[in-house]
Amino acid sequence: MITMLDAPATGNLMNGNRSFVIASILCLHDTCFLYPACHKCGSRLLLNLGRFHCPKDACESTAENTNYRYRLSVKASRENEIFNITVFGSCLEPYFGTTAGCLHSTLPRPCK
Repeated sequence: MITMLDAPATGNLMNGNRSFVIASILCLHDTCFLYPACHKCGSRLLLNLGRFHCPKDACESTAENTNYRYRLSVKASRENEIFNITVFGSCLEPYFGTTAGCLHSTLPRPCK
């Protein structure tokens, strides 16, 4: 069993509300749990010719000053229900033991 903050119990909680969910993790949807994120909106940055670009805010940054963020997508089970949970951001730091940026800097082959 795992308790996760920011995981939606039902519906979509992308509006900033937080919720606690106690569930059993069945599997990971994606093994890449870090991504380069826009400093303004948190969206995944796209790499083009050595520079990262935000598709929403039209801002850009270099690889050296890129902020990284956690994104963990899992299939979970609670009671008789199976559902998908995607958790973003710093609420995952206690599970990984560090910030996404620090973890990214220690990985031998970072996620793309």
